[in-house]
Amino acid sequence: MNWLQALYETYENCSDRVGNLDDPTPLVPVAHIPQKTQIEISITADGKFINASVSPMVVPIPCTEKSTGRTANVAAHPLSDKLQYVAADFYTMTGEKPKKNKDYHQNYLQLLERWAQSQYSHPFVNAIETYLKSIRCCVMKSLCDVGVFPVGADGFIPSKWNGDKNDTPEIYKVTNASNKPWDAFVRWRIASPDMLEDRAFSEPDLWKSWERFENEQTNNEGFCFLTGKFTRLAEQHPRFIRYPGDGAKIISSNDSTGYTFRGRFTDNSGNQVCGLSFVASQKAHSALRWLIAKQGRRDGNQAIVSWSTRDKALPDIWSASDKFFGGESVEQTVLHVETGQEFAEKLKKVIGGYRADIGNEENVCILALDSATSGRICITYFRHLGLGEFLDRLNRWHFQAAWPQNFGKDRKFIGAPAPKDIAQCAHGCRRFREGSTQVEIELDPKQLAATYLRLLPCIVDGMPVPQDLVNSCRRSAIVWIATSKKGGGTWECEKALGIACALFRKSQIEQQGVDHGMSLDRTRKSRSYLYGRLLAYADVLEQATHGKGENRPTNASRLMQRFADRPLSTWRTIELQLTPYEHRLLRDKPWLLAWLKQDLEETMELFAAEDFENDTPLTGEFLLGYHNQRTAMRNKRNDETNQDTIHEKEEL
Repeated sequence: MNWLQALYETYENCSDRVGNLDDPTPLVPVAHIPQKTQIEISITADGKFINASVSPMVVPIPCTEKSTGRTANVAAHPLSDKLQYVAADFYTMTGEKPKKNKDYHQNYLQLLERWAQSQYSHPFVNAIETYLKSIRCCVMKSLCDVGVFPVGADGFIPSKWNGDKNDTPEIYKVTNASNKPWDAFVRWRIASPDMLEDRAFSEPDLWKSWERFENEQTNNEGFCFLTGKFTRLAEQHPRFIRYPGDGAKIISSNDSTGYTFRGRFTDNSGNQVCGLSFVASQKAHSALRWLIAKQGRRDGNQAIVSWSTRDKALPDIWSASDKFFGGESVEQTVLHVETGQEFAEKLKKVIGGYRADIGNEENVCILALDSATSGRICITYFRHLGLGEFLDRLNRWHFQAAWPQNFGKDRKFIGAPAPKDIAQCAHGCRRFREGSTQVEIELDPKQLAATYLRLLPCIVDGMPVPQDLVNSCRRSAIVWIATSKKGGGTWECEKALGIACALFRKSQIEQQGVDHGMSLDRTRKSRSYLYGRLLAYADVLEQATHGKGENRPTNASRLMQRFADRPLSTWRTIELQLTPYEHRLLRDKPWLLAWLKQDLEETMELFAAEDFENDTPLTGEFLLGYHNQRTAMRNKRNDETNQDTIHEKEEL
């Protein structure tokens, strides 16, 4: 299934949602576009003005192929449009100078008349035509009379409000600051006792009326490669895909003067390349626009959306594991060996819940869009999967990238970090010093979008995590800890460390096919892992001597960056600096020093002589050893402290 077919099927399956104004950007009928309108004009069924008000709302409005792609050309929408098209007295009330050979109102009125006089006419269209052709009709003046627009001393509507800010008319608040108030769009309400619905923009019969009329305005018939039928082919394809002002198109074939078609086809229409029916194009683009607005992720020019073709709720591919579990996860308290199994069991239950609710027969699609220019969009990623395969891959991502995470006081969990957190860690968490000043580099939005696109195949296709991302997160975690003014215990440092460990663990599983789990492995003899355990020993030992409320970096955390590059020589420096702290612990807490020393000796015994004497840089595995050893020692220290307190109370 290709992306057009998937979107077309989505539209057909969700046809009951067409015109639902509860959606921020509604799924619109064929030959319609969603448009933010600011002014609602009410008239009677016989074409008499009643009232007007300012009330912004995104509604489906009828359009032509030409009007959807208009820029500087005159191409009216047939019903709702800008006041420049709707009002005959536009220039009289605004003071604007008419543009040569561009009669906007006449173009609008001619299209409206053709529709009203056709066999597909509708009472609402007749009422609007009667009102606009009335000799008494002065749309702009009527809007001024009811207070929609103010009138200045010169008799014109001010382009900007210069009066008291508290008295600013509503029309100046709902239009963009860069636009003039008369650039507002108009929608219609017709008071008719014969109609249940008086809002023209939500009348299904009116939608069908325009669709039938518009479908007969061209003889461009041919074979549609999507539906397999001979029908009207699309000459222009919709825009406004990623957001309301988006002028870029996915499909375009207007290169009639270049070399695109020369020598290959008999005409320049593009239909011989691949014909797509007008209806199919409208439905596919409308579905994509609706999905992006409803559940897509946008970062700059990039838009990514995942959906089921029947609009069933899917798990969010961009969430961390705690959000994936609906705000709950395996809590990060004392990390035991069995935590990996506990996490896997909970993950399995969540995945099983989606299978039961949706069913394995459901189709899942993931599509990414991006653009380098303002006129063209390219599809940078598309996958069509069965629900079972999709959930299996999500399960693998969340399990293999799981690690104890600390995102602050109120958010600690075990699981995979979100792609945004990975991108921020890899590219946003950068610190360096200029003299005595510490500088932090913010994440570039383009870099964020690029990282999303690189992680998407890792989550959806099961591809290996890019090694440069793993290395970038490793460097960021080291830099955060080494440059923190409060040491490595702050939540920012813990967050970067958890993300780096999660990616390295997943990378190890992918490259070596071995999962060492998330807790301390006392039998693991790899050089980097053991050196990480040594660094954790130094860090915990020095922290144990800190007084209450004392929060400063330890020698181990300050030298972490150097330790990662030259572990042996740096360890000798750190070991010498530990002497005064060991004496202090021997005096105040000898039991604590005893079991810390015991852990150190057990770690040293695991080293091979050639590994310990090797001073080459460590891999990211040392962060796993550092995190695991420190967690185990802190948990044991807390247990011993609690037991010591209990013994003291019993003696009293």
